[in-house]
Amino acid sequence: RGGLRTVTFEVADSFGVSVPADFGAFIEVNKTSEFTISTSSSMNLAPGERTITFTIDNNGNFEDTFTISTDSLNGWFGNADPVTVSFDSSSDFDLTVTVPHVAAGIQDTWSVSAVAANDVTVEDSVADTLVVDTVTGHTLTGDTDLSGNPGDTVTYHFTILNTGNAQEKMDYTVSSSWAISTPGGSTTLGMGASDT
Repeated sequence: RGGLRTVTFEVADSFGVSVPADFGAFIEVNKTSEFTISTSSSMNLAPGERTITFTIDNNGNFEDTFTISTDSLNGWFGNADPVTVSFDSSSDFDLTVTVPHVAAGIQDTWSVSAVAANDVTVEDSVADTLVVDTVTGHTLTGDTDLSGNPGDTVTYHFTILNTGNAQEKMDYTVSSSWAISTPGGSTTLGMGASDT
């Protein structure tokens, strides 16, 4: 194990009589770095502020501090503070990923690297591709409080807007105590598209 170590000397004569130790020394054992960085987090993330957890396993001979750097094709990955990991131990750290509201299936290629403080020539990295997951949503707006004379036909207009990030088929129904010409139907809308 690295670090400062105490060495004590003891002397015995040929009759086996030991001379009490009255001196000693310290030896500085070089601190070595050896580690791995990994993640088991899902790479399918919905739009929004998300978190990916990474693990550093310290296989060196002393406690070590690791400087973290990130690289993301689309710039979605945030930064992380240095991570200190005890000897023969592991530690987790989180990175914030800001996924914009873009179409499902959009990808972001990324890599995360760590450099050891005890030996700055030792580094490790992990890389993968993040895929934007599907989120669904819609809004419905339309006319209210219309009026007409007896016998008139009153037309209401409603608009369905797809606020999700993927094409979606939306079924709708219309009900009334009076006769209606369009009791329901369906419409298929792409991301951000609407139908009236």
